Amino acid sequence: MLFRSPVAAEDEFGDLATAFNTMSTKLSEREDSLQQQVEENNRLLLSILPGSAASRFKKGGEALAETHPSVSVLFAEIEGWNELSQSLPAEESINLLNELTSALDDAVARFDVEKLQDVGSSYLAVSGLSRPRIDHEKRAVDCGLAMLQVMRRFNQKYNVDLSLDIGLHAGPLTTGVVTGERLSFDIWGKTINIARGIHESPKRNVIQVSAPIVEALRGLYSFHPLPAMAVKGLGEMAVWELGGPIEIGRAHV
Repeated sequence: MLFRSPVAAEDEFGDLATAFNTMSTKLSEREDSLQQQVEENNRLLLSILPGSAASRFKKGGEALAETHPSVSVLFAEIEGWNELSQSLPAEESINLLNELTSALDDAVARFDVEKLQDVGSSYLAVSGLSRPRIDHEKRAVDCGLAMLQVMRRFNQKYNVDLSLDIGLHAGPLTTGVVTGERLSFDIWGKTINIARGIHESPKRNVIQVSAPIVEALRGLYSFHPLPAMAVKGLGEMAVWELGGPIEIGRAHV
């Protein structure tokens, strides 16, 4: 807040009032600059860390690792991107990938699912991380279906032939803030490994899910059993292909 003193005379009192007003203006400008810097730092921190981790980090919490007992992990791979990008100029390729990733981000945000990582043609998001959700499985499934719609619209807009392979698994997850020369956010646990391990499919635009997803959403969506898939380090796992939403009482598992 800027405080100013009225300048009523051209004497030493007037000079004092002028000096006070000048100092007050500079302090106000400095306060505005500091506030802008704080807001910029907060934006930068949130671009690196999810909301809950950023809040704990700003408070100086010593325990920077956190276990989340029940979340849903979505791992997606953009099939056909490498071939398409090699056929395009570098700038056009980057612009297209940015547009597609931004559209996927919007779909993810609609269901309050958090994107944690997108590297090239792969995409990782988690439901129920910063805010525990009793319906995190459904949010993740609906998010995956919305992502498939994004891909179909993108293909139609640019007359290209990309597809998404998506793997979904629910379970515990550990996250941590890694401090060092560069601040980073890391996640680990077999829940991620399973979601990544079951995402590949010979079909196009398919969501493949694990048993915990099926059990949580039985009766809400159709699930079609697939041959067991080998997940590195974890052996073979039962997998289902996700169908669409169904009427209550007509589950197909």
